[in-house]
Amino acid sequence: MFGRLLAACLAFYCSFAAGEVTQITNPAICSVGLLCWEISGAISESDHRAVVKIANNLTSAMPPPYYFRLNSRGGNVESAIAIGRQLRRMRASAITWDTAPCYSSCVFILAGAVSRMLGSNIGIHRPYSLSTEKRDYDNVQREHRRIENLAKVFLAEVNVSPALFDAMMRIPPEQIRILSPSELDAYGISEEDPVQQEIRYAAEARRYGLSKTEYLRRKAAVDCGPDRSSRCWS
Repeated sequence: MFGRLLAACLAFYCSFAAGEVTQITNPAICSVGLLCWEISGAISESDHRAVVKIANNLTSAMPPPYYFRLNSRGGNVESAIAIGRQLRRMRASAITWDTAPCYSSCVFILAGAVSRMLGSNIGIHRPYSLSTEKRDYDNVQREHRRIENLAKVFLAEVNVSPALFDAMMRIPPEQIRILSPSELDAYGISEEDPVQQEIRYAAEARRYGLSKTEYLRRKAAVDCGPDRSSRCWS
């Protein structure tokens, strides 16, 4: 899917980190003709402001798809969720790759994208506060519940299972659990959001003058070929 999309965009390269937009040093990662930004380093509110600024500066002359490369070990959870929501409003896609991490709160940004290139270095652990101040149990518990509610509401909004947050909570913050392709799929972090896929399938069926059922039947025949499986239409 991404191979088709990468060839269809504008020749423009820039990135942002820590709230600033700068030129990508290695645009080959994004392929020729790709409108692409990069989120790298610790995720903060300044990164959210940078994404909002990018979205506000886009015009009808620069239609989707838009791509965001993710290269982060995490950061502020609330900022990451806000960025994920902004990517969803932009109908943006996210790119991860094997040699760069997308850990911790970065996964919320990945979840917000409508299309995703999934590498093998996507990991989770329990969100934690950077504060070292003395706090009582009840205050910390209330903060945990607030973040849990914020995260689960967001994940449900973007068609990702809120159980992903439960899995995060089981991993101590000093550890990382790398998610396998089957785990990503089970949580709903697939190559394409189901609503976005429904929109695309309907558009393609219209283009070929087919009913949705006939379009899906023909697509299954092409995708599965002679090697049928339980996931293929009969």
